[in-house]
Amino acid sequence: MKNLKLSLVAVAMLCTATTFGAEIEKVVKVDTIKTATEKKDRSKDVLLNANSATDPRIVPIGLPAAYTIVEQDGLPAVYFWDPNPTQVHWRNEFSLAQVSSNKMSETALQQGEVGIAVTSKSMLGGPQFKGRMKYEGSTNGKHLFDVNVSGPLAKNWFYSLSMYQNFDPGSTKLAYTNYRDRAAFYTAQLTHKYDKGQFTFGYKHTDIHLLQNVDQQAPFIWVGDGSIKELEGFKVGQDTYSPISGRATYMDLLTGKMQNLGYNDGAHYKTHEGRFLLDHKLNDGWDLAVKAKVSTNNFSQINDATSNILLNQTRYYADDLSGTEVYKGDVQRRLFNLYQGHSTDALFLATLTHKTDHHKWVFGFLDYFNDSENAHSSAQHDHEVKANPRALLFNGNEFFNFNASAEYIDGWENKLGGYVMDTWTPNDIFKITYGARGEWFSLGVNNIPQVRCPNFYLGGTNNQGEKIALQHWTLPGFNYAVSVIPTIHITKNFGFDGEFNQFTMYRHLQGFYGTGAPAYSNRPHTLGRAGVYWNHPLVSVVSSFVYVYRKNDAGRISVPNPDGSGSVMCNYTQALRTMGWKTDVLFTPGKGFKLNVVFTLQSPKIAAYKFSAFGTDYDYAGKYQTGMSNVLLDITPSWTNGKFNISTTIRYSSKKYANLANSVYFNGFWETFAQASYKVNKYLSFTANVVNYLNQRGASGNVPGSALIVDATPYYGTVIAGTYIRPFEASFGARINF
Repeated sequence: MKNLKLSLVAVAMLCTATTFGAEIEKVVKVDTIKTATEKKDRSKDVLLNANSATDPRIVPIGLPAAYTIVEQDGLPAVYFWDPNPTQVHWRNEFSLAQVSSNKMSETALQQGEVGIAVTSKSMLGGPQFKGRMKYEGSTNGKHLFDVNVSGPLAKNWFYSLSMYQNFDPGSTKLAYTNYRDRAAFYTAQLTHKYDKGQFTFGYKHTDIHLLQNVDQQAPFIWVGDGSIKELEGFKVGQDTYSPISGRATYMDLLTGKMQNLGYNDGAHYKTHEGRFLLDHKLNDGWDLAVKAKVSTNNFSQINDATSNILLNQTRYYADDLSGTEVYKGDVQRRLFNLYQGHSTDALFLATLTHKTDHHKWVFGFLDYFNDSENAHSSAQHDHEVKANPRALLFNGNEFFNFNASAEYIDGWENKLGGYVMDTWTPNDIFKITYGARGEWFSLGVNNIPQVRCPNFYLGGTNNQGEKIALQHWTLPGFNYAVSVIPTIHITKNFGFDGEFNQFTMYRHLQGFYGTGAPAYSNRPHTLGRAGVYWNHPLVSVVSSFVYVYRKNDAGRISVPNPDGSGSVMCNYTQALRTMGWKTDVLFTPGKGFKLNVVFTLQSPKIAAYKFSAFGTDYDYAGKYQTGMSNVLLDITPSWTNGKFNISTTIRYSSKKYANLANSVYFNGFWETFAQASYKVNKYLSFTANVVNYLNQRGASGNVPGSALIVDATPYYGTVIAGTYIRPFEASFGARINF
């Protein structure tokens, strides 16, 4: 420990989240209808992300979240995000006609997932020729082109063609490639309309080089009071901390052969997607919708994660052929992770809807299938602690400890089930939405049961002399979801609003990356909300108490020996509980002006967290969850005057704990966004957007090895490497409609 400075390995991206619990619709009358403005506001709240320009914002619900569920035309954009990232299939581009958000209950019933979902609809062709074109450039050198044209093709046949091209170097300029995100999307859709409905065939192809997991961290000093300060000579968010060579040597997990790879080639995704959509009107007011798609993703992705910083080292440079150039100073150790494989989704959903005077029924039948292979090869490497760092040798090698962290899965999952939802409005006082979902979940997977060690590969042997081979697992089970959402209108403008969700989720293939089956086969969730609303021409208020509980979490944690002799990997079990109060206030004091304030006070606690290490049992029940804030605040004023609109979002997250003992923490910080637009005429408009216009610095994550640390004094003034929010960036764009 004395020759080692702690590092910050980010386990949670800076979610920038403020919305707690379910999205609450503003109730304006019994038969609630959301206006176009409300749809736009809900979409913006989901899509403003302080970490990524292309990922939807992760909206917290009192539980740690890894991604945002995204739907397109009622189907999930991907079956599951690991190893198949959403943003290589879906982005908010012109192939979409509408983007908004769903409540937690809708997500639980329709998708069997936890969280607030982004929902979108495709841009289909119509009887009139239409075109949309957008260009956006930024102060970081980003260039984005987005085009859609649609119109008639033949009698009752219509087309829609889209192209999205993103050339984004990012705020930190990588030495070995021009773009941190080089994405190309091509979409074509053919629609036929007939007397009782329409059907659509669609195809999408994407080709993406995405390096956000290569350079998402930076070194800084943890002062000790929760604040950070920059290292001399390193500008966080402007200087790159990715090795300047941009190349890696690794051992192929499947063959044991040594390979060389450039980072840009190693972060490459190619997808193909075919879809079919049918909307058909049946007799007696019933509507049938059938949605189906098959998508494939052949991927190679890299995560180059920082680990510990070694103090006062003397090393030789890896790129010095003479072997004489010496480096003296601190050394950053990294874990290079290469994931290679494929993921195929086959998704089918059929729904029947029927609306009467007092009921709106939805019946759904679904069959979701995924087949994935993911071979995870790993290696460690060292470099300087500075901008554009050069690689350093360790015991004469640039890369070492091959595949000691290797993982492998090859398997399939299937969800076969259905759901029913109804909104019952018996009178002008009471309305209730309720529903249930049931699905038979099945899984079959091959993984590697042998303990990992250096030079680990399929067909070899590990340090215990065991032959490294595959083992097969199956996991069948039943998932269910029950949701109830009552609304009571005491008066025209005042009433009570609530929500209750209870559901289970079986473990995905992700749970089999280790040496065996996951400790728990499924995780029960309880999500509740109860509150009041009040509407007035000048102010609307929705205020709710929210309760969230999840159990049967399990995983592995690195625990250092208190005597400093080393560390061990321990299995833990966990349950999480959050209680909070959220208040959403919308002020409309004058013509064209709106002010939306969302305040959340929450207590994200660990209900149970147990593991055993070095002969001692540890229990962290009652501690706060790491990486989550107690206070969240969103302030969004906007003003519209004729053709001109301007708005800003100011978002605050209070301090976040970085270890289980709650002795290491990061101070709260503000995130800021600003948007302006001017509509010249119906054909042309201009936009301007600014991210982080206050140029704030913020960090989040956990400190590995600090789980048992009660006194954080030894950490004061240490250099760590962690994630950060996006630095200042201004972008300007033009949109043409024709």
